[in-house]
Amino acid sequence: MNNSDTNKAEPRIRIGVVIVQDENILLVRHKKEGKTYWLLPGGGLEYGESIDECAKREVMEETGLNIEMERLLFLSEAIAPDKRKHIINIYVLAKKTGGTIQKGEDIILDGVEFVNFAKLQNITLYPPIGKYLLNLKKNNYKAKGEIAYLGKIWQE
Repeated sequence: MNNSDTNKAEPRIRIGVVIVQDENILLVRHKKEGKTYWLLPGGGLEYGESIDECAKREVMEETGLNIEMERLLFLSEAIAPDKRKHIINIYVLAKKTGGTIQKGEDIILDGVEFVNFAKLQNITLYPPIGKYLLNLKKNNYKAKGEIAYLGKIWQE
């Protein structure tokens, strides 16, 4: 392996968790570099961690809630034009199973709340998936062309 291969950036995998309560969706508000924006709770998948484990850990860290993952919803990619960032977003549907909603300790977190679906059109949401979330809601959280998650599979 030459030296240039060791410095090569790799895509980041982020798990975004959709948690719905009545007509509301759980979002976390971030403040960073003078900008305020919303995201689905979630974060980076760590080496050796399953999608389910990541979703549970990230939601607990950011919101104080316990969840149970139900299924995959959809995928997206975000690649900066200058290639400085490449993020693969995996979105999952989950249900709240316990805990008390509270903002996590990460300095970037500015709030956590259930936001009415109607407000998705008027907020800054990263990545910009508001219309996809609204379509999912209309279709009772069934994506076109179901994505099957087979869980952790390993065989020697």
